[in-house]
Amino acid sequence: MTSDEDALSWLGDKPDRAASPGASSSSSKKKREADREDAPNTARTTAQPTDESVDRPTFDELMDSGERAQLPSWALVVFGLFAGVYLLFSVAWLIIALNPPVAISDPVGSFMWVGSLWLATLGGVIWFLGTLALGASRSVAWRLLMLLVGSVILIPWPYLSLAVR
Repeated sequence: MTSDEDALSWLGDKPDRAASPGASSSSSKKKREADREDAPNTARTTAQPTDESVDRPTFDELMDSGERAQLPSWALVVFGLFAGVYLLFSVAWLIIALNPPVAISDPVGSFMWVGSLWLATLGGVIWFLGTLALGASRSVAWRLLMLLVGSVILIPWPYLSLAVR
């Protein structure tokens, strides 16, 4: 390999994968064989396969799942609108959580009540980020549907009852 090819390869990459089929792959095999002969013999078991017998994919081959399609601009705008809705829901649940707690005589029940209010505060953020992260391989319509479902589920009903008073 030349110095330019060395700069564009990872340690452990097989040169015959990157190079086109031809003389360079045969010369790299000869070089590897010469390196093995020059290396001191260490105790190797015959049960382990050698590098030539196992054709392992490179890191790039494992991680490259193909070219992803870019999101349309209208989808980004709708995702932004849903992010604003979920942020407003989180603020509303935060206002509810900061209000004086309901008087529950059982300490476990009181802890569960306050803990559930704080989880409800984080619920919008968790739902939004979870939908985008876990639905990355799904269609835009599926992600928008899940965001719509989440916006219905996470409505801060106690805040709406406070606002009516």
